[in-house]
Amino acid sequence: MPVRKCRATVGKSLDALLRQQTFGRCEIIFIGDRAEDDSFDVIRNHSLKDKWDFVEIFHPGRGLAQAYNLGWKQSRARHILFMHSDCYPADNDALKRMV
Repeated sequence: MPVRKCRATVGKSLDALLRQQTFGRCEIIFIGDRAEDDSFDVIRNHSLKDKWDFVEIFHPGRGLAQAYNLGWKQSRARHILFMHSDCYPADNDALKRMV
């Protein structure tokens, strides 16, 4: 998930992922443009962090496409979902239907 000035939306996005009861422990990779972005405060304090693995990568000034490519290369997961910080799955089974 690319992270850049998304403090207002990233918490709601993580809340939506938390409601996805289908999966066990998952990995979320956050690619940030700047370490000092206060969006990471929301991420670090979210309750989903206790249930899923959070990985933070700082990759300044490379753009959205390179952020996704970097996240994909770093992932250890079997399935990969690309998601923005302002995206919210439509319902509690959305990820299950995608897989």
